Amino acid sequence: AGAMTPDEVKTAKDLLWTDIEAHHGISRADSETWKNWRLSRTGLDTAVVQDPGAWYVRACPGVKRAFEEVWETPELIVSMDAVILWRPWWIKSSWMPITEGLHLDQNPFHKPSLETVQGMVPLLPVSMASGGLKVIPRSHTEAAKDELKEEFPHLASCGDWCPLMIDHE
Repeated sequence: AGAMTPDEVKTAKDLLWTDIEAHHGISRADSETWKNWRLSRTGLDTAVVQDPGAWYVRACPGVKRAFEEVWETPELIVSMDAVILWRPWWIKSSWMPITEGLHLDQNPFHKPSLETVQGMVPLLPVSMASGGLKVIPRSHTEAAKDELKEEFPHLASCGDWCPLMIDHE
C-alpha cells in the first residue's frame, strides 16, 4: 500500500484506458463496447504492457523504491509480461473473472536462487469480493524450493510458469 499517490493512480488509470481503447477498440465511456472486447476470464492482457500506462506505473517513485529496497540498488532491470484488466462483472455475470490458480513464476529446478521479484500494483481498492495477490510465506526460501522439487518432480520439464495442483489453505 502507498506505492502510488492518488494523483499518480488517477494518471495511471487515464493512461491505461487510453492504451486499452487504442488496442481493443472500446470506449471507457460506453460499456456497450466492452461486450466485443476479447478479454480472457483471467483478465491477463499482454497488448498494453509496453504502452505509456504500464510504463508510467513501473516508473512511479514508490513502485521503483519498493524494488530498490528488495534488490538493495537503484540499478534495476524491469519487465512486465501482462496487466490484469477486469470488466465490471456485476454488470454481466459472464465477465466474472477467474484466477490462473496457485502457481510458481520461477521454476525451482531452473532458477533455484532468487532471480526475480514480482509485484502487483492495484489501481482500484482490493477487497475480499475483488480478490488479490496470494503469496505463500517463505516460498522463496531454498528449503521451500527443495520441498517443491520433491513434491512436483514434473516441474523439471516446465518453463517458469508452473501450476501447482494443491491447496495451501
